[in-house]
Amino acid sequence: MNSRTGKRIVTILAMTLIAVAITQTSLTAGSKAAVKASKPKANAEMLAVRTTIQQHLDGITEGNAKKLEAVWDAHAQVRFIGKDKWGKDMVQVAPAKQLIKKWTAKPSPKNQGVIMSVDVVNNTMASAKVSLTWNGTKLIDYLTLMKTNGQWRIVGKAFVAADTKAKSAFRYGAPD
Repeated sequence: MNSRTGKRIVTILAMTLIAVAITQTSLTAGSKAAVKASKPKANAEMLAVRTTIQQHLDGITEGNAKKLEAVWDAHAQVRFIGKDKWGKDMVQVAPAKQLIKKWTAKPSPKNQGVIMSVDVVNNTMASAKVSLTWNGTKLIDYLTLMKTNGQWRIVGKAFVAADTKAKSAFRYGAPD
């Protein structure tokens, strides 16, 4: 290889590196712009989900069935650990409609809920972890929400007592 060929190779390599750097910079800038453009929509959806969850918590703590009915899907179900006829633990399922009556029967200023985390997926589905104190029992709820026709609705809930020795979590979920 003569010096002239060596210089050409170095020049080609340098130009290639510059082109790669420019491409990466523009891709990164484009990605950042796309992220910035999607953030307002994501923030609006997160706020809408949190508002729906807060209305659920307010409905329970205030004993307000109308607030709860407004945020629960008509076909939503709630899952919890109950006892079978032999006293063994089993997952039980109840319609949310049925449990709303139970949740609102004993409003108390001591009933309190806190949204611990929220995750929104594709602005159409969300999940949330909620800590709820209901009639003296601390519960952990996992809520699943879906957005249909522009509205977020709770479509499912699973909960357990935060204290594994608590027996009253079953009362919270078991239909009368």
